[in-house]
Amino acid sequence: MRKIDNKTNKKSKDVKPFTVERWLKYMMIPTIVLLILTVFVLKGSLYSDSEAVIGYNEIGDIDYKVYLKENNYYSGEYLEKNMQYIANLIDKIKINFKYEIHSQEKMDYTYKYNINADLIITDPNDNNKVLYKKNSILVNDKEEKLTKSSFRIDEDLDIDYDEYNNYVNAFKKEYALNVKSKLVITMDINIVGKSDILKEDFVKSNKLVIAIPMSEQTISIGIDTSDINNSGVLEKNYVSLIKKPVALILGIIVGLLSLCLLYISLYTILSNRVKTDIYKSTVNRIINEYDRAIVTSKSIESINEDEYNVIEVTNIEELLDAHDSTGQPILYNETIENNVSVFVIVADDILYKLTIDRHELEENERERIRKKNEYIQQKIDNLNIFKKEK
Repeated sequence: MRKIDNKTNKKSKDVKPFTVERWLKYMMIPTIVLLILTVFVLKGSLYSDSEAVIGYNEIGDIDYKVYLKENNYYSGEYLEKNMQYIANLIDKIKINFKYEIHSQEKMDYTYKYNINADLIITDPNDNNKVLYKKNSILVNDKEEKLTKSSFRIDEDLDIDYDEYNNYVNAFKKEYALNVKSKLVITMDINIVGKSDILKEDFVKSNKLVIAIPMSEQTISIGIDTSDINNSGVLEKNYVSLIKKPVALILGIIVGLLSLCLLYISLYTILSNRVKTDIYKSTVNRIINEYDRAIVTSKSIESINEDEYNVIEVTNIEELLDAHDSTGQPILYNETIENNVSVFVIVADDILYKLTIDRHELEENERERIRKKNEYIQQKIDNLNIFKKEK
C-alpha cells in the first residue's frame, strides 16, 4: 500500500528552521549574560571620586593704626582702628591689607593685585556730584604664581595724611568752596585657579576698600570688605580611577566578545530569517487566507494513493479551483513536522494534491536570489562607469 506521504518521506538536508526560541536560546541569552558580566567587571575595576565639588572660602580684612603727632593728651604712639580721630593730630595712617583663600584641593594659582588711591572732592549736598578726582598708584600690579591649596596676601602701606589733607585745603581756599572730600584706597585682587580636576577655571575678582575723610576737624575711617568674606564650591570633572587593572582588561575583552556575539546574532536574524521561515510563512499564509475551505485532518495519512487518480497541483489557486468545482473541502496535514505539509481534495476516484516541501522552497528561494543578483550585476556591468579597462 502506497501512502500519500511516500513522495516526501526524506528528511530535509538543510539546518533546522529559524525560530524565536532557538534565537533567544543560542544567541541572545548568552549575549545578554556577557553584557551584564561586562558591566559588573568594569564597575568593579573602577571607582569614581564621590565628591562632585571642591569647597573653598576666602577672607579679606583691612587693619589700620592712626599714628599721632606729638601732643599733650595721648600717651600712646598710635590709636587703634574704629575710633574717632582729631584730624590735626594725625601724622600718618598705617594700613594693612589682608586677603587669603583656602580650597580643599591644590590648584595652580595665579594672582595679581594693585592698590590705588583716589582723592575725591564732591558737592557738600550730593556725594554723587564729583568736583575733582585725583588718582595715584600706590602698588602697581604685583603678581605671583604658586601651586597650593591656600595662599595669603599681606600688604602694608603708610599714608601721609597731611599730604592729602593739605591738598584739599588748598583747593578749597583757592576756589572758595565749601566741599566734602575723602581719600579712597582700593586694593584690586584678581585670581585664576587651574586644575585638571576642575570643570572650569576658578576666576575671582575682589576689592578691599578703605575711605579716609579729609578737611574735617574729626574723622571716622570707613572700611568695606563685604565682597570678599564668603565661601563657595567649584564643580569637578567626573573622575574615574583604575582600581583593578587586570579586571579592567578582562572586562574590555568580555565586552568586545559580547558585542561581537550581539553583531552575529543580529546579523543572523536579519539575514537568515526570510530564508529559514519561508516554509512556515508559506503554510501559514495558505491556512490563514483560505481557512474557509481548509480542514485540518490526520486522516490524510491513511489515504492510499493507489486507489485514486492523483493529480499533482503546483499552487493553492489550482487546488481552490478544484474545491470550487467539486464542492469538497481541502484537507490539510503536516506529514513531516516542520518540513512537509500536504493539502488534498478527494472527489470520487480523483485525488488533488498540493505538497509544500521546505527543501524545495528553500532551493527555489536560493535560485531566485541568485538570478536577482545576476540581473543586478548585469545592469551594473552595462554602465560605462563600472566597466573595467582592458
